[in-house]
Amino acid sequence: MPRSVYQLRVFIASPGDVQTERTRLEKVVRELNMSLPIETMVQLELVRWETHTYPDFGESPQAVINRQIGSDYDIFIGILWSKVGTPTPHYPSGTLEEFQLAYNRWKEDPNSITLMIYFKDEPISPSQLDASQLAHIQTFKQQLSPSGGFYWSFRTVDDFETDVRLHLTRAVQDWRDRLKTASVGNAALESARTDAVMIEPNEPVPAITDDDADLGFLDYMELVN
Repeated sequence: MPRSVYQLRVFIASPGDVQTERTRLEKVVRELNMSLPIETMVQLELVRWETHTYPDFGESPQAVINRQIGSDYDIFIGILWSKVGTPTPHYPSGTLEEFQLAYNRWKEDPNSITLMIYFKDEPISPSQLDASQLAHIQTFKQQLSPSGGFYWSFRTVDDFETDVRLHLTRAVQDWRDRLKTASVGNAALESARTDAVMIEPNEPVPAITDDDADLGFLDYMELVN
């Protein structure tokens, strides 16, 4: 029996210092797709610049990525540790620009996207620290709560894998409920359209003249019939 499956697109945004977490997320998405109950009727697609972009030219490399990735994703996952990444013409980094684009979508319609932000708290060697990068991270982190954001912290990559698996499972359940609600609403709308009185295309619609100006709603219905 044919089944309708909705594909939730999960976009991951992060600088290069959390590559291991990106790889673990790919594993989590693959395992969830294999373990989600069939009645969930949802599958996940992981969207990454490594797999969903190609070489091209634009205003900047980040502009090329933004154009090719587009905004057709449902869940945004941002991961930060000790760096924000390479600056773009408009933002301190590509990761922060990608977040802003997703956040703008959320402001327009909170039901159109889920934003999941993670901060890694694992210690790092002092020789690898960049004060300016850390300052951008702290500024971004401090702005999340006033903007309505609830973020998550983790220490190790294993912690991240455990946390994001649980969070994605809950997000899928939330999206399934949204899709069910939308499906019921669409079914009701189609039913209303089917039950509506239709006028055959070849039947002329009676014109309303000045003499009909005082007719009520029932009079008009009788006139049309």
